[in-house]
Amino acid sequence: MSVDFGQSWPQRLQIISGLILFTFVLFHFLNHALGLISLDLMLSFQEFRQFFTRSILGSIILGAALLTHMGLVLYRLAMRSTLKLPLWDWTRILLGLSIPVLLIPHIANTRGANLLKGINDDYLYVLPNIWPDLSWDQSILLLIVWIHATIGLHYWLRVNNWYRRAFMPLFALAVTIPILAIAGFSVAGPAAKERVIANFVAELQAQAKAKTEAETATKAPTPKPYGAVEVNATDAGSVPEQSWFETLTTEMLVDHGKLIFYIFLFSTLSVFGVRFLIRKIGEHIEIDYKSVRKLRIPKGPTLLEISRSNNIPHASQCGGRARCSTCRVRILSGAEGLAQPGKDEAATLARIKAAPDVRLACQIRPEKNLDLVQLVWPKTDMQTADANSEEDEGVERNVAVMFVDVRGFTKMSAEKLPYDVVFILNALFEAFGEAIKQEDGWIDKYLGDGLMIIFGRNEGPAAGMRHALVAAAKIDLVLEQVNKTIASELDAPLKIGIGLHAGPLVMGRIGHRDSASLTVIGTTVNTAARLEAMTKEKGVQMILTQEAAQIAGLKSDEFEAEEVDVRGIPEPVAILSVRRARDAAHVQEPA
Repeated sequence: MSVDFGQSWPQRLQIISGLILFTFVLFHFLNHALGLISLDLMLSFQEFRQFFTRSILGSIILGAALLTHMGLVLYRLAMRSTLKLPLWDWTRILLGLSIPVLLIPHIANTRGANLLKGINDDYLYVLPNIWPDLSWDQSILLLIVWIHATIGLHYWLRVNNWYRRAFMPLFALAVTIPILAIAGFSVAGPAAKERVIANFVAELQAQAKAKTEAETATKAPTPKPYGAVEVNATDAGSVPEQSWFETLTTEMLVDHGKLIFYIFLFSTLSVFGVRFLIRKIGEHIEIDYKSVRKLRIPKGPTLLEISRSNNIPHASQCGGRARCSTCRVRILSGAEGLAQPGKDEAATLARIKAAPDVRLACQIRPEKNLDLVQLVWPKTDMQTADANSEEDEGVERNVAVMFVDVRGFTKMSAEKLPYDVVFILNALFEAFGEAIKQEDGWIDKYLGDGLMIIFGRNEGPAAGMRHALVAAAKIDLVLEQVNKTIASELDAPLKIGIGLHAGPLVMGRIGHRDSASLTVIGTTVNTAARLEAMTKEKGVQMILTQEAAQIAGLKSDEFEAEEVDVRGIPEPVAILSVRRARDAAHVQEPA
């Protein structure tokens, strides 16, 4: 498992500071969730948590992370050339900008009260002051912070294969944790209020009892006349001076904190506005998106920003941070007007072994006329939504691949009317499709009188292979039934060949942008196709690799095993020949 922390220091600082803040928020939420168990456990965990966060080192790290993260966000916003951004980016930014406005009062009345007045700001102090009047405000703050953080984490990690595999469990946690935190806060709030009231009443009773006992034991002093004041001559006229820190109140902290934030936000928007006006009246250049559009635009923005501001669809999986390569373009002319790749861009281009004329649109700022072609086309409304955006842009998957071919159909189709050919194929594919669907298979494509099917797209190769073997057995059985049903239409019963292999492959949307479809390529695909072709010469219905059989838990000693040369594969491949696919359906669940 690996993650990309970026190549430049601004990127690294933003990621690291964000992770520090997320860790603090996560433990804060878990602390709230403990309120579902007991208030005492909630208080104990808070004491443990604050041992780190309230230490000098912890306070410095947390404060520096907060200022760094917010400062870099404002800086990036000021340096943007367009405000046309994807919805997820705007959601993250707006949520992030709303956090300080809601968070400053909370910090001032907890940590600020602790520093200024020495108040023990544990949950017995905070919860009764919040519950129930401010409970909605705090719940909304919790959700905004969490959604902002998880969006940022998702778009940072989604370019990693391990994250895609772990997405559903992580998504479940991302939904569960804030629900538990708010539920714990809702349970602990009334409990804390009841305990504080009980403690206060008990303290008053104890004080009254002590006063009564003292008055009984001694003669009570004669009360002074109303309004009488004792003045110590030595103290008369002397009022101790207070430092500026001692004059601060939590209300002043809130007002000053919000004012400082608003000043920085106004400055950020002012810088953006001034830069925008300067570009508008400055020198213009031409950008030619071959076969798409030609633009005349001011110098300054990145190519990705140019695409967005002019409504030209442009893929960008990482949001323009040079962590992926989906925004890459091939420069046809004008490359001499571009600066050399920076660290982030150079590292990404090196990772994909890009040609010298390939650059990342999110990193280049054209200074002269530029001709280019986009190399990765984003999904359009005309394309089918048969996969998520990550698969559209290209991912690696470890799955099972099956090829099914109808034997002798080419010869038969030459002897029959077109209607008869279509009728027979549809009857077959309808029956095959139901068997495949029952085993969570995905038909990648129809190959005339054959099929290419993927199993384990979301579950992995082991589950995929078990589903594939069961699906192959069902295909064998339904073929027998179809042969009986349309026997009058056939000169001889239809036969099939099945090739099966499991392993890594590349999945992505490939083709012209208006007709591209999601498909898979790689050695695993080629091997399965070669094995299907081999079934004809060996006179069996199915051939699969021993590696795939082992993954599925299939007993290989029941079938003929051998090593064969497969075209395109440098080493001999160990295979199993299965006379009928139904014979291999008794797979064992892994121990």
